[in-house]
Amino acid sequence: MKTIPVLFAACALMLVAPVQAGIVIVNHDEWTLSSSGVNGATFGVNIANYFAGGSGGNFLIYSQGFGLNDSGLTSAITAAGHTVTVNTSIPFNRPTLSA
Repeated sequence: MKTIPVLFAACALMLVAPVQAGIVIVNHDEWTLSSSGVNGATFGVNIANYFAGGSGGNFLIYSQGFGLNDSGLTSAITAAGHTVTVNTSIPFNRPTLSA
């Protein structure tokens, strides 16, 4: 009998707790972002525009994967009005990523 009030309290807390919206884009194939992919640059620009709410975003590509390091992708995102940095040597921590 004691588990019912605890369960109810947990459910009530979930109902009144503020919910933060987030963005999740899942793509398990870096070929789609590469120049060899089907409109990889367009896909990358659409993602950048979505995250930034238009142009003017600042993006860090922290990857050695060929699709993300593709010059066509970074050029297209830059041409769309964003700043793109490709660098895996910086510290991967919250203060650096926040900057």
